[in-house]
Amino acid sequence: MYFKLLPDIKYDQKPISYPFSESNFVVAKNFFRRFKINEDFKQYAVYFQKYRVGDFEQPWMIAQEYYGSSYYDWVILLTNNVINPLFDWPMESNTLRKFIEGKYEDPYSEIVHYKTTEYKDSNGVVVQQAGTIVDETFYNSPEYIIDTTSILPQQNLPRQAEISLYSDSYTIIGAQLLSNGAGYESAPTVEITGSGTGATATAQIADVGYVKRINIISSGSGYTYPPIVTLGGGLAGQSATAEINNGFVTNIVLDGIKYDTTDASQIYEFGGGTSIAPNGTGVGSTGGFDIGGTHLRFGDSSGTRFVTLNPINATAINKVRVYAIRGNGSNGGETPDIAGVEDLRIQYQSTATGVAPDPNSWVDLGIVIEAVDNGTGTGVLENYDFDLGPEVQQGHVYFRLFQQGNSGANYDHYGILSVNFIGASGLEIAPSTITLDTNPLQTSGPDNFASAEIILGRALTGLTLTSPGTGYGDGSTTTITLVGGNPDTPADPDFLLGREFKASVIEAGNAYNNATATFTGGGIGNGGDIAADVNISNGRVVGLTFTNFGTDYTDAPAVTISAPDAPVTFSVGQGYSDGTNSWRWTGSDWERQVTFGLRYYDTGLNQTQSVRGDVISYPVTAYEYEEEKNEKSRELFLLKPKYLEQFVDEFRKANKYKDSTDFISSRLKKTGV
Repeated sequence: MYFKLLPDIKYDQKPISYPFSESNFVVAKNFFRRFKINEDFKQYAVYFQKYRVGDFEQPWMIAQEYYGSSYYDWVILLTNNVINPLFDWPMESNTLRKFIEGKYEDPYSEIVHYKTTEYKDSNGVVVQQAGTIVDETFYNSPEYIIDTTSILPQQNLPRQAEISLYSDSYTIIGAQLLSNGAGYESAPTVEITGSGTGATATAQIADVGYVKRINIISSGSGYTYPPIVTLGGGLAGQSATAEINNGFVTNIVLDGIKYDTTDASQIYEFGGGTSIAPNGTGVGSTGGFDIGGTHLRFGDSSGTRFVTLNPINATAINKVRVYAIRGNGSNGGETPDIAGVEDLRIQYQSTATGVAPDPNSWVDLGIVIEAVDNGTGTGVLENYDFDLGPEVQQGHVYFRLFQQGNSGANYDHYGILSVNFIGASGLEIAPSTITLDTNPLQTSGPDNFASAEIILGRALTGLTLTSPGTGYGDGSTTTITLVGGNPDTPADPDFLLGREFKASVIEAGNAYNNATATFTGGGIGNGGDIAADVNISNGRVVGLTFTNFGTDYTDAPAVTISAPDAPVTFSVGQGYSDGTNSWRWTGSDWERQVTFGLRYYDTGLNQTQSVRGDVISYPVTAYEYEEEKNEKSRELFLLKPKYLEQFVDEFRKANKYKDSTDFISSRLKKTGV
């Protein structure tokens, strides 16, 4: 179909050697006529995603699949500017191999060019892109030249180093606590002052502490009910109650371990006259309490009323807090007004783990909520606290709330939402969190949310000397103090003074790679624990860095430096750098590097870096080159079928000759059919 659309010409067959003989024209196709798709048209007329040609797949097959006719194979070729289908169309692997082996003498070792790989600096920033074609010089870099002018390390023979010590001042050799203090909110700063300089230390604070206070960060506003307090960290499992005044959170009180009495999950036994009751009307003396939902009810029967709670480990408990409402004759319950009978009492009983309480072994502790005169009392939810003595601080304890008698089965005297067991003051806990959530009873607001934090009071555990400083004389003017931390009881710090030794290098020696210093003597008791690192530069000992000045020295101890290493020799290829230039040892000379594969400044390492060319590039063989080129030819642009008719029509029009633009001899341009 392609050739059918090419323009016809009348071709003169007469021999060139007889230019004046009679012409003998035949009609032929002008297959030298070329057609290229306009790039603007191509941008929208072809599919965005290229088609990948498989092995043995031919243009006519693709044309059949996409355009419904194999005759449009020329559209496939023209769209992709394929001039010679024999070599421009992708070859299957066996044909490709034969083609490459016929084209090159040794395609598997002959190098066509070199390509770079991607390389990143220490920050992950790309400093060289992959795929750039480079030459052999880049690949073989770096290059070196012999350097006879620079001052460079030389091969040396070993020589023993010698150092002596002397002392003309004192230094701080330690810091300690004479007492640990209490109530620190944060670790204080350690300040060491005196005639010397440079001594520093840090204070360590305990991981646990007692609850010093609950700090209200923001009081919020618009609260009609106290927010719900949730504790985490060391106080997880315990509870707290927020208090509000005029819509602001003013205080948060720890409630300890909470027994929720809005359901029966933490009730061991219900006695007569106790049950989990629904919310009441909050009106009169028999309407039931309106306190937001279900609650533990003391009512519904005459005579003795009691409830027993599940056992608790009370070893660190010294207070019970009952969150309850007491009847007042108008809040849904009757006033408990018979003193000694209608009071709410608390009793306990200690048993072995897993052993049930004995009904006849309860020990009465006293009144939690007192009976009051009829019609009196606040008639609202309140916290009622009861202090516990040391006798109850045992590992497995049952508590029960007990009412000796009542006015009648129709009357509720108490509605209880929770019973909380509060820990003994000073109980140490881990750091804790506190969250304030809106109370479900609050139908709107608050305007602003409150927030708080748990402040622990902790003791200091020690002091760590971080720098001994220098020049502290005899220590008579030296002081150590602790600043900050807001303690309840300040800790008492102290410092240890020791002789400050200094090193004098008598002989620097030679051929040292590393060395150790050994100390002996120093007077009565020979002191102890003195230690130092040996400083080495270019194979020579240049001094000591003391890590510990020891204690109890009356004189400077003797110091022995270990023997030098083997003679200084360089291996062939060994490198050396002064930070600006680089050299390598050839066995007899130093060669300076003059070219680099890649050289860049690494901001993460804060220095210039060099990378060899063969690390960041690779050779591409003739076979790999041709194979890659063949793979690229597999990716084709396909003309969208909806533009096919337009394309063919434009192709037909473009192949018509135009008198003014086609420079073909008039003798050849006979027709433009």
